[in-house]
Amino acid sequence: MSDKTVSDTIPPAEFTMVVEAVKDALTEGEPGVRVAGAALDSGTLQKSVAQAVESALSISLFDALLKGWYGLRAVRKLTGDEGPVDGKPRVAAIATHKVRITHRPAIHLSLGEVADLHKIEVPVTLNIEVGGVALTVTDRKIVKATAGYIQPRVTVSVEKLKVVDTALPQIDLSGDLLDEMQATDA
Repeated sequence: MSDKTVSDTIPPAEFTMVVEAVKDALTEGEPGVRVAGAALDSGTLQKSVAQAVESALSISLFDALLKGWYGLRAVRKLTGDEGPVDGKPRVAAIATHKVRITHRPAIHLSLGEVADLHKIEVPVTLNIEVGGVALTVTDRKIVKATAGYIQPRVTVSVEKLKVVDTALPQIDLSGDLLDEMQATDA
């Protein structure tokens, strides 16, 4: 779960739609977004935009979820400045809830290392429904998340036009969600 990114979970057909929408915005879009006079062949533009979109959407679902959890009042009491620091684990039981995270990556279109031609924002919104999670917090840090499920939904826009709005596969949290994260942090 910790290495799963938004770009990994968007179905290939919808990923291609995002790439095409960005490419269209750069070649035919509104002034200020459109790259006028750039003599790029279609293959070069397609490859550059596909790489840029994948990079911009490399948002970790797990990191996004953790940020949302740290914002919940029950968790803030345990993780904030006034949270206990005594080595004792405490559990914050969280009923079904929704976490919304908005990320505004920018795609830079350049000609090699020399010229940065243009930048376009591709707003990404993650809406994650989380069902029945128990978060264990020790010394102001979430150290374990168990039970429940998450149901992510991702929305991607280009030039204020929604190009992707899709539910991603449900992820079962029946094990310890943080095992992978702790292994990668070590």
